[in-house]
Amino acid sequence: APPQPPTLPPPALLPHFLANTFRWLKPGGRAFFTEPNLRYHRALGQTLADILALLHGEDPSYGHGKQSLLNVIGQWRRGILHQGDLPFLGTLDDKHMFAADAFEAMGREIGFATVLAIPVAHSPAGLGFVGRLCTQLGVEEPLRSAVLGLLPAFTDRSLSLRSPRDQTGSFLFWSEKAPGPADRHVRRPP
Repeated sequence: APPQPPTLPPPALLPHFLANTFRWLKPGGRAFFTEPNLRYHRALGQTLADILALLHGEDPSYGHGKQSLLNVIGQWRRGILHQGDLPFLGTLDDKHMFAADAFEAMGREIGFATVLAIPVAHSPAGLGFVGRLCTQLGVEEPLRSAVLGLLPAFTDRSLSLRSPRDQTGSFLFWSEKAPGPADRHVRRPP
């Protein structure tokens, strides 16, 4: 049986994972995976925080839905604030978000011939993304409708500042090794 690569290591070790993936792949081999978009989550987290602050002023009670959304925003913010702090990130379950250009630069530095960050589930105003998030969290309908109804009005504050490429919650990261003797030798990540 062909050797199997080990399971994915903690995502904070992405440079090491990519370097190992480069070594495992045969010439012309491809690897791909999805990861959250750092810039999208930063902007959407700020937008949702603004919306929830407004709604909290109208109704200061904390129901399941409001608390669930605040918890998610807090998790995103904590992960964003601690980017690069490997010991801290290692203690978290969901610990990673990436910027497309940083991933692509890292993949090229390691030696991949093709490195792409392909946007997944385009959601410029965040309506689809937030709708799915509310469903996953079990946010009750009155709050869900209020958040989705206010989202377009708050889009200009943070969401409009993103580049067209960053108008998606996730990327499909695609890496391809050169097909022949032009393979570069892998460089160790920093």
